[in-house]
Amino acid sequence: MKKTAIAILVLITILSIFSISFAKSTTETSTKQQVEIQKWEYTCLRQLSEKIGLISNSLGKEGWEMVSFAFPKNSVHARICFKRPLK
Repeated sequence: MKKTAIAILVLITILSIFSISFAKSTTETSTKQQVEIQKWEYTCLRQLSEKIGLISNSLGKEGWEMVSFAFPKNSVHARICFKRPLK
């Protein structure tokens, strides 16, 4: 009976230690992920349709990436939004 009680206490101790170390590693991973969040800057333009390619290529060379494009009905202008990593 004493051997069983000791075995149970040892098992509980081992599981407790494992749980504490697992919780600690999970918290450290979450903290690291929060530190590495990329921040962005955005810009949106209203542009004539024939200039979309020129504007997009020019902004692309400056590190901007197109994230949205809309061409409203009855309009010759497109709405284009870009983002790039915030420095």
